[in-house]
Amino acid sequence: MQMLPMLKVLFTRSVGLGLQLLLTLVMGRYLGAAGVGQFTLYNTWMVTLGCVGDMGLPTVALRNVSVSEERRQYKQIFAYITQALARLLIYGALAAVVLITAADYFAHLATADATLLSLFQLAVGAAVVFILMRVLSETLKGLGYINLAFTIDTSLLPLLLLLVMGVSWLFDSSLSVFQLIASHITFTVLIVVLLATVFFVILRRALAASPTTLPTSSSPHQPDSLFSRRLVPVWIGGCLGMLSLNLPVLFLPLYADAEEIGIFGVSYRLMLAGTSVLTTLASYYGPVFARAYANQDCARLKQSLKHSQKVSLLVYLPFFLLFTLFSEPLLALFGDEFTAGASLLTIMVFGQLINTSTGLVGIMLNMIHREKEEFIIQLSNLVITVVLINVLGTLYGVAGIAAACAISIGLKNVMSYIAAQHYLSLSDYPLPVKEANHETA
Repeated sequence: MQMLPMLKVLFTRSVGLGLQLLLTLVMGRYLGAAGVGQFTLYNTWMVTLGCVGDMGLPTVALRNVSVSEERRQYKQIFAYITQALARLLIYGALAAVVLITAADYFAHLATADATLLSLFQLAVGAAVVFILMRVLSETLKGLGYINLAFTIDTSLLPLLLLLVMGVSWLFDSSLSVFQLIASHITFTVLIVVLLATVFFVILRRALAASPTTLPTSSSPHQPDSLFSRRLVPVWIGGCLGMLSLNLPVLFLPLYADAEEIGIFGVSYRLMLAGTSVLTTLASYYGPVFARAYANQDCARLKQSLKHSQKVSLLVYLPFFLLFTLFSEPLLALFGDEFTAGASLLTIMVFGQLINTSTGLVGIMLNMIHREKEEFIIQLSNLVITVVLINVLGTLYGVAGIAAACAISIGLKNVMSYIAAQHYLSLSDYPLPVKEANHETA
């Protein structure tokens, strides 16, 4: 396993993560806990709706493009991704019209505060753009441009938002949460245009440089339907994973006001630094898992999974020590009112520690076409999480929700790890060879 490419990815993602945390810190100082709470709700609704609407295509794009790029099937990549983007844009726009029209009804399902209706409407519109950004970003990662994808989709947006707040402060002008959200949506649209431009330039150069015939070890495969039944487990599994991750924030409006949501949101955002590490490593290991599976190299799969465990834990340990030993002074940087979340942060990072120590088992199951098993795990964990949030939230309030979050995060990856070890130990080939050739882009 080559360390230099992975270290470059980690560095690039660390820059993006640092900018995102800096953005949260500046928002805390600029907008206060209530403003951070409103922005947290908007962002959570956007990400959740985006995951529901992406039909599993970001994950499938990473898997398919990784294999097709190795086989130099660039025309199929181009056709697959352009068709996916066009259909997602059409279906997403239609769904957004329906949700925005009926926003009053749907917002009442998400929050008891009627004043947050406009936040929900903005989140619906932003979700469509967010979906396109995710598909394009995962496509670039599959093509091998991992650092470039991370730089554009994770570093550029917070940098631009920080610039907006800096200009506002420089000219001593007020900036509301809704103005910041409008800037967020505008910049996301521009990032989608930039990602699409980069994708087309890369594909054009690859097509010009690629040989007219495929390597002898490769055979062409026609892509399956964009929205075949085989994608359903990947799609629903991704939705369940995202819901499990965002359930604490989605349920908070039923238990807390905007200020309490902001305090919880900052602690939760810090805890998710571990998840960001795993997301970064997934962009590196995902193609490795997919290619090892396509080549039926079970030894490579086992080695890569063990390696991901070691690297994940090693990278997360500094975060764990920081968040447990210095949680209160760290949160004070965001504003004195945020120190109330120190105990919440300490509770949640223990669940994240278990999550990182098991490695990228969920990603591996999806990459080796065990998405149905991962779907069952996600569904089971979602049910458990809902029960825990309602029981512990009723008994202990926000602290109970934090405890439910920690249990849910740790439990899910333990179940995925058991499943991954089971299928890797069955034989030298996790799945029949014939299934490895499906869904090639």
